[in-house]
Amino acid sequence: MGSAIQCCSNTNESDSNFLLDKNSELILPLNLSIQDILNIKQNPEYLEVQSGEFRDERNKQNEFKCFKLRVYASYDEQMFPIWVEKGTRLKFRVSGLWSLYNDEDSKKVKVDSLGDENQEERVLNNRIGCLLGRISGGPIFPINNNTEIVSMNKGCLFLFQNNGVYETHPKGFLNVSLVGGRIYSYSEIEKVGKWPYALLNTGNNFTELLFQEKDLIYLINKLRYDPSMFCDQYLNHLTEMNDHYDLCCQEIISFNKLRNVDMGNNSVYDKENMRIDVNKTPTNDSNYNNFSNVQPVKDTHNTSNYDQNSVLNKLNTIAKEFILIHDPRLQGISRERSERRQYVDTMDDNHKKDEETSLLDMLKSQNLNCSLYCEICTYGKSSAIGILAQLLIDDDHLNNNANRESLINGNYTHIGVSIHEHNIYEWSCSIILANLSEDYEGEDQNDNFDNNFDNNNNMENDGEYVDNNDLVHDDENL
Repeated sequence: MGSAIQCCSNTNESDSNFLLDKNSELILPLNLSIQDILNIKQNPEYLEVQSGEFRDERNKQNEFKCFKLRVYASYDEQMFPIWVEKGTRLKFRVSGLWSLYNDEDSKKVKVDSLGDENQEERVLNNRIGCLLGRISGGPIFPINNNTEIVSMNKGCLFLFQNNGVYETHPKGFLNVSLVGGRIYSYSEIEKVGKWPYALLNTGNNFTELLFQEKDLIYLINKLRYDPSMFCDQYLNHLTEMNDHYDLCCQEIISFNKLRNVDMGNNSVYDKENMRIDVNKTPTNDSNYNNFSNVQPVKDTHNTSNYDQNSVLNKLNTIAKEFILIHDPRLQGISRERSERRQYVDTMDDNHKKDEETSLLDMLKSQNLNCSLYCEICTYGKSSAIGILAQLLIDDDHLNNNANRESLINGNYTHIGVSIHEHNIYEWSCSIILANLSEDYEGEDQNDNFDNNFDNNNNMENDGEYVDNNDLVHDDENL
């Protein structure tokens, strides 16, 4: 294994294998957090492969290559570039140890894929620290050194250490040999998973953005584009964790009422689930997921009152209305505000820093004519999915309803995000949402959010400060 480790910050590639030598067969997760990547760069052994760590084997028909996956101990689920079709048999072999409780107040414990046998507490019906997997949209399953499953659905492979909501301070990695599935790139996985990757990934071509910042914009747009499918892929499997996940999913899906439109009696649009209804779509392609590629089929549907171009134009219009466009000026403001907060010691000091120059003044300085705007801040996470989950899901001390409303509010048109180091909480994230449309005529921004904002107080949570509802509102519109 060579030592060619490249910085991920400005790459346009979603594949984490930029950390590896070109000749390496080791497969890393696609969605590593900034902290995970720093840990890898500081610990070269995290990329090394020792003899005997992986078992290079084939199935009986020799149909699938044995993939060598490295799963890092982390709070986040790790997405691998492995696509699995429904009915595929997957065969796992696991080796190595990773550790829990790597802090000053606890005794460090090394465990294998079975997790911590001394803890009676169970998370997702499994031991803390064990290795779990899932195929996107499907149920969670435990993985040990002889696990074989038949996939109940098709999707991308996710693997992760089972930490739940606990501060376990995980470190290390496990090696997983996998027989089954196919290697796909990030964009290929998203497209085959029915997401319009190019349309939603509006920050992809901006070199000043970190990959995790691009991914955060992309995930927020996925949430806005299809709330139901977003919950299927990222949240529904966690509803057993606690009631907050289930309530979050219910509330997110209820936001679909914001985009209900009359498409006519022959609508191909499933308003409840925000999807194309293939059964009503005049096409032979059951995998159809591109509005512009519909081909009519003669004599199979009653299309006497069906205006195909009109329906497709409406579909494209609806989708684009909910997509946030990355704006470099908002991103610059977001980064400046994150840098300001880096060395403050308390949340009160954070707010004092913010008051030195208000968000309104900073928007004015960039000549931004926005009639609706807000800032959402969160602390402690450095991965896109970790940040977004922290903003969406309530806990026992915090109601995130205002964040959910803001992130899915169709009146916002543009976004700027910044993930930055923080002196106390390791990482902070600033998300600025704004309406930069000149013809927007909406209610005053304070009327939309004040009732929820007043109920969302900043709370301490197990030693990690979570200031998820730092919405910034100014009485004066630009």
